Amino acid sequence: MQFFYVYILQSEGDGKCFYTGVTENLRARLAKHNAGEAASN
Repeated sequence: MQFFYVYILQSEGDGKCFYTGVTENLRARLAKHNAGEAASN
């Protein structure tokens, strides 16, 4: 069985910006976001 995670990330900069999405690997997705490797929509 394959699991997916729905996430909401809040910007630490201003606290008003949120990023949402779906991923199979939450730790890897957060690492990509923090490294600036993931495009924001």
